[in-house]
Amino acid sequence: KGAKDMSVFKKDQNLPAEIRALKGEYTDPNLVFARTIMKTATIAAHHKFLSQMKQSGMGVFLFNESDTRPVEFNVKIAADNSPGMAPLEGLYTTPEIKKQLENVQEETGKLIETWMKVISVIKWAKTIGSFATHAKNVIGNLSFLAMNGHINIKDFGRAYNAVQNDFRGRDRKGQREAMNHYISLGIVKQSAGLGEIRDMFKDAHWDVALAERLATKKLGPIGKLKRFGARQKKVLEDAYQAEDDFFKIIAFESESARYAKALHGKKVSELTPEQKTEIDVIAAEIVKNTLPTYSRVPEIFQKARRSPLVGSFVAFAAESYRTGWNTAVIGMGEMSKKETMNIGVRRFIGASTYMAAKSAVLSYTTYAAGAGVTGVLGLLTNSDEEEEKDKAMRRFLPEWSVDSDLAYSNVGDGKFTYVDMSASDPWGAFNKVINAGIKSDTKIEALFESGKSFIEPFVGTEIATDAALQLHANADGYGRPIYNITDSLLKQSADVLLFLKKVVEPGTLTSINRILDSDKKMEEVVAAVTGYRSRTVDVVEQAGYMIRDIHENVSLA
Repeated sequence: KGAKDMSVFKKDQNLPAEIRALKGEYTDPNLVFARTIMKTATIAAHHKFLSQMKQSGMGVFLFNESDTRPVEFNVKIAADNSPGMAPLEGLYTTPEIKKQLENVQEETGKLIETWMKVISVIKWAKTIGSFATHAKNVIGNLSFLAMNGHINIKDFGRAYNAVQNDFRGRDRKGQREAMNHYISLGIVKQSAGLGEIRDMFKDAHWDVALAERLATKKLGPIGKLKRFGARQKKVLEDAYQAEDDFFKIIAFESESARYAKALHGKKVSELTPEQKTEIDVIAAEIVKNTLPTYSRVPEIFQKARRSPLVGSFVAFAAESYRTGWNTAVIGMGEMSKKETMNIGVRRFIGASTYMAAKSAVLSYTTYAAGAGVTGVLGLLTNSDEEEEKDKAMRRFLPEWSVDSDLAYSNVGDGKFTYVDMSASDPWGAFNKVINAGIKSDTKIEALFESGKSFIEPFVGTEIATDAALQLHANADGYGRPIYNITDSLLKQSADVLLFLKKVVEPGTLTSINRILDSDKKMEEVVAAVTGYRSRTVDVVEQAGYMIRDIHENVSLA
């Protein structure tokens, strides 16, 4: 309802244990703490909303009793001194607005809760529930380390010990203290992808249900199965978080060693407590600015997860842009100062080496196929014929690969094979923006295409919404029909169910099915682990789908 739930501030005094048990008292301290924090956070957010409403509504649709107001503003929102409706208590508005204040939260809350349940399960299944995504998470984090020049093997060992201890729940004092220190600095437990999914589960109230299932009470067979599922879910989430934490710890230890030497001429172990605190703050800030950190995701993108009109995993997309920009800015700042010049040079060398290695792969494969090179290097080395061939082939690609760095092979006979090299690249979004501008014919078109590519990760439809739109249009992401309209209703229904199964099934099952169905199983295993999958395009087939779409649009017009 419109009023805040103030029951969290009330306590039943001197109730016998039997009565407390009958009322459903929670005895697990972890569960009690979690529920208390959740309730108080909800009250704080609710109070902020009502305060903002008062600020914008006074004299417009909210009035004091003594104010001169239109006759229809004659209903008191709540009695004076009603803490649940503070600070709107005692104010007057219209009957219609009062009714909306009483009902809108309940109605929209159920709608949002149902929607968040659907998309949170789908996104969890496609990421945390996918071994391939876990592998790509590791590869992506290695790229972040390479871009910043973190290659010290000793740092890998320290990170492994700390994360292993935390993941297994052991209480080795030194490693536990180290992990607590990393947490206090805000560099671990900050996975951008996992943070977004966990917030979706909270919006859907899954966290309350799971917490209650984990509570210590007698469970029937169904309850035990649910509790087992909840525990397995937590194991997978802990593993995903550990993968992320491992690389952040490496980056922190590396930055600490660099700055301890640059600013004080010492090893980290030789620093005084004051110097150690100084270096910790500097290193932690750099790590949070150069590796994806959920607490640094702008609030607008954290809230965007609720919208069906916003692309999936906008938090990670936002972090890709933020960390890429920060890496460049921090490196230039370091090179401008004498004491940190070597650190900046090392960061610059790391980024340059990473980009050069990627360009080398593109050069080798695409030149061999006679298609030239994509990106900035192609702008400098490709012939006019190769540029035109590249533009022609991109017309037949799915929209998410049109602006990517592409490695071509087997070009000829109306078909070509390509690998989207931007798909699993943490800075692939930057490359897409550059490529969109390069392939344009005029400066105005380049500006428009680059801008469109820049915002594309944030304006694309969410997974579940996209699936619904594809089903409505009877065309999958590649333009192929989902079902044949001339088939029987039974066959069409089977095809629709198969399409929906692919949408909701965990990524691990999808990967296993692809491997089993593939004639080149080892190649498919590599594709699943790295995200770099070769796809063959039949130009005639794709042209047919394009002509069909044009025909339908003309018919509708």
